[in-house]
Amino acid sequence: MNPKDRASRGARPSTVSKLSTHRRPSMTVLTVVVACAVIAGGATGLTAIVARTSGHATVHSLAASCVAPQASPAGVASDHLGAWTFNLLEAGTFGSVVSATSGLYALQACGTEETELRVLRIDTSGKVLGVSADFKRAALLTSSLAIADGSLYVGTAQLDISGPGGSAPYDLTLYRLDLQTLRVLGSRSMGRGYGLSLFGGAGARSGPAYAQSLLASTGEALLAVSPDSLQATILASFGGSIGQRVSVEPGLRYVAVSLFSPGAVPPAATASIELFDLASRRVVSSVQLKSGSDVESLALGRTGLWASIGDGMSTQLWRYTVPALGASGAPTGVPATLQTIDLSQTGDVVWLWGSTLLGCADASTGRLLASTAPAGSPSASVSATVEAGSDTVAVTPAGIGTVGAPTACRGARS
Repeated sequence: MNPKDRASRGARPSTVSKLSTHRRPSMTVLTVVVACAVIAGGATGLTAIVARTSGHATVHSLAASCVAPQASPAGVASDHLGAWTFNLLEAGTFGSVVSATSGLYALQACGTEETELRVLRIDTSGKVLGVSADFKRAALLTSSLAIADGSLYVGTAQLDISGPGGSAPYDLTLYRLDLQTLRVLGSRSMGRGYGLSLFGGAGARSGPAYAQSLLASTGEALLAVSPDSLQATILASFGGSIGQRVSVEPGLRYVAVSLFSPGAVPPAATASIELFDLASRRVVSSVQLKSGSDVESLALGRTGLWASIGDGMSTQLWRYTVPALGASGAPTGVPATLQTIDLSQTGDVVWLWGSTLLGCADASTGRLLASTAPAGSPSASVSATVEAGSDTVAVTPAGIGTVGAPTACRGARS
């Protein structure tokens, strides 16, 4: 589809710039990293912001316990991830994690069957600085955190299979919390979606939608969110496809989205990666992947886009220049692997991790800088990483902690 056909058609808040709807094979979506609501006119179905909400108005005592989920196998604490040291800061089952000068913020699953989430604020010495109230029935893998404009934002997804046939399976809610106390300052329903993933940055507080400092995405659309009112504006619809993976450039200019169609049948189906320009609200480039490809992870930085792409047999890491994706794809220097690989980028370093791999690579050259192989039974594998000052923080089955990564992995941090 010609990108011009996807351009926004006016200045109304509800104007939609539609990304392509290329078909691809059916697959199980383990973590849909896009979240939003089906919002017409930018405000449909949204409740008013409140100073405090009845369900989340109080903050737990720091001594409040979290009943560990009945996960199997249980996480085993370790002081090493392969050859690298690991200092466990807080035991538990964690998902999304973000950092700020005020501390680390992590979503923790509680309840014997993961029936609720809460936010922990901790520092890199392991001291718990704050605990939020509980977010009932929120799913860990389809909920997320972001920091923008001096507040913490929590996007929750509650499974609801009683909705209309063919509709997205989760009810989505966005919360704004005080960074220090973790008290809920406001909330807004975001309708239905495939999960609520948030992206924060240092954007302007006024002007066009792309300058907003808070973005949200569901498998159905990409949204700009007002940090104060939580009012959402549709930037792009994913049409008949599901946006499975989303990565936002630190400067909030470009958004990379991988798309697939859940009802598609090979060999006609193909996966695609599209680059959306927030300034023009247009798809500026795209790359078609071969039939059967699965985009496992995306990492968009100032040096380009990294993509972890599997074909059912192995996973290959690719690098693309921005904004010319289609004409620039090339394998990295990281060898192909049998395991799924997740990615994150900090400055000129890309972190990669899998069930038995933790490493870093040069974002510009693709060269693997250092790696190690976490072992054990169960494996002390990494599920997320974030930079906190000079520390690298990782989430493992045992909990959240700091990693003694080699100097080569520090790079130039942005």
